[in-house]
Amino acid sequence: GTIVWEGVAFSPDGFLVNPADWTTDLATKIAAGLGIQLSEQHWHVIRWVWHFHAETGSSPNVRRIASGSGVGTAAMYQ
Repeated sequence: GTIVWEGVAFSPDGFLVNPADWTTDLATKIAAGLGIQLSEQHWHVIRWVWHFHAETGSSPNVRRIASGSGVGTAAMYQ
């Protein structure tokens, strides 16, 4: 079933049940839980993916993110 963390519902696969629940604060907390401090490059990619999903209703693959965001494939796998 659904997992609720920080008052937000996630699917068993870790996706937001309601994408409108996403906030920069939530992203920061998720990253911190993974031991990651988000850099400006992270935020650039996160914003790009968020806008892509909002426009298309789908999630881009890594190659699409690398080219669309301008970050590049090597940086994506870093």
